[in-house]
Formats: sequence, structure tokens, C-alpha cells
Amino acid sequence: MLTDPPTLSGLLGVEVAAVEVLGAAGLGYSLTGNRLDRVEARLADGATRRLVLKRSRPAENWIARRTDDRVGREGRLLADAAVAPIWEVYACPYLAYAAPEGAVGLLMDDLSDWLLPDRDEPLEESEEERLVDALARLHARFWDGPARAIGWAATPSHRFGIFHPGRLDDPMPVFEWARRGWPAALARLPRRLGELLTLPPERLAAHCDGLPWTLLHGDCKVANFALLAEGRVAAFDWEGLSVGPAPLELGYYLAVNAGRLVEGKEHLLQRYRARLEPALGRPLDEESWRRIEALTVLAGANLLLWQKALPLLEADPSVRARDEFEWWATALARHW
Repeated sequence: MLTDPPTLSGLLGVEVAAVEVLGAAGLGYSLTGNRLDRVEARLADGATRRLVLKRSRPAENWIARRTDDRVGREGRLLADAAVAPIWEVYACPYLAYAAPEGAVGLLMDDLSDWLLPDRDEPLEESEEERLVDALARLHARFWDGPARAIGWAATPSHRFGIFHPGRLDDPMPVFEWARRGWPAALARLPRRLGELLTLPPERLAAHCDGLPWTLLHGDCKVANFALLAEGRVAAFDWEGLSVGPAPLELGYYLAVNAGRLVEGKEHLLQRYRARLEPALGRPLDEESWRRIEALTVLAGANLLLWQKALPLLEADPSVRARDEFEWWATALARHW
């Protein structure tokens, strides 16, 4: 058991006198069905160490089901030496994992004090710089390398299938929203773009051909990173860990973090490029960058254009909601 005092004593390197599992304590169940509990370890010297215990079952996790994860990627992340260079870029929050039959348990530091406020407002400039720099360095570290050999990671076809408009039969509530949002989105696009977005996931994934593959965090929303005091960035919630071209991650970043961007999507992409090229040690030619931008737009629209359309079903959608959908529609028309 990960929270037994003797086990924790070995993990922490200090004597643990007692452990209390506090239950959800504001964490509870995530949208993917994982259980999160706060843990307090009282040390022999009287100090307290705050931890989080995450428990999941791939069979009950919709991201795992949609990406054919039968063993629990977040545990595999800690067991496979091929992905260990992740922790050269990000601070590792994990202390240990256990994988009993059909389940995964992960014990990690409680990073609550270092999380960014959960609000739909732009980040500070320095905050965005740190997040984008770390993401670019992650991609550069695995760029055009052995990422394709990580056979347990999600693939481009998996990612293009998560919210594909033709594959929304999952009973989870998020898919009820997608079933409402996709018709609204497609009705507002030119026919040729609707036909593009409804191509089978495998056909959409073919647009990755010819671009370098790398390793992707897979769920790069701001809430899944912590800005630590010493300047490093910690990253968690790796259940969507994927391999494929970086635009698959960039498109999701632009879409899911739309309200957190400092100066808009084009500025974010230029900031990423300005961090990626030094990390790679070479500039990208303009044709490669054009393809990266195009696939970024396609990947973001494939995953979340339905969500951008939902507010437009209201009687009086906000200007912000209309502008957000229009950006994606215009970008799709420009690149595709």
C-alpha cells in the first residue's frame, strides 16, 4: 500500500510516524473518473508532508477507453526508461506508483501551493513564457527521435478519434455536449471544411505524414502544470501521453487554454517557435512552419470546435464566444 508508514518512510527517506488519508478534501473525482485523495504524512520530527493519492481504472476512464489504454499510461510513464528524459525538462511530482490488477495508484507531492489560479483570464507574461518554454523543450528533447517506438502511447489516430463527430457514442456527459456542439459547428462552416473535419480519424492522421514526431504531454491545459518556486515547471496528469507531431499538442493548447492566452493564438505560436528553435539548435524552414501551423489548426478544431460552437446555441451569445469560433473557422479556411 503506497500510504503505509513503512512504505512512505522508504520513499521519503525520513521516518514517518503516522499517515492520514483525508479523503477528497476538495479534490474528489476528476472528470475522467479518477479518485484523488489528500494524504498527510506526519514525520517523526513533528513536521507534516502533504501528498496526493490518485487512483484510476483504465476501464472506467473515458480518455483511456478512447485512446486504447488498457494498462494505465501514467503508471507506464514512471516505469519506462524511454520516457525518463521528460524529467530533464519537467520537475517530477511523482513519488511512486502501484499497478494492481485493473487499476493504477499514483502517489505524488501536493502541488496546490504552486498551481495557477483556476480562472478564465489571461496568464501573466512570465507565466505563459515558463509554460511555453517547457513545452517547447519537451518537444525538442524527443524531436524526430525514438518517440514512435513508445508503443503504449496514444497515436495521432487515437487523438483525432477522441471527439470525432462520427464517433460520439460514449455515454459520458462530455460526449452529450459534443453531440450538441458538433452539428452547430459544422452548420457554420463551408461545406468543404465540414467534409474535412468528418473524414475518418485515420485519414485526418495522415496529415501528420512528413512531419517530425515527438513526445506529447497530451493534456496540456494550464491546470495540469505547477510553477515551482525555484523556477522549474512540474507536470502531471499524463494519461493522454501521446506520440506524433507537435501540432497535435499545440492545437489543443490553443483551444483548451483560449481564455488564458496573453496576446492571442498567433502570438502564442510565435512564442512557441521562438523557444523551440533554440532548443532544437536550428531554425525551422518556412515550409515546415507553415505545415506546423496548418496541422495545429486542424488538430485544435478536431478536438474542441464543438465546444466553441456550444455558446452559439444560446439566445444571445457573447462577443467573445462569437470571436472565438470565428477565429477557428477563419484559420481553417486559410490553411485548408
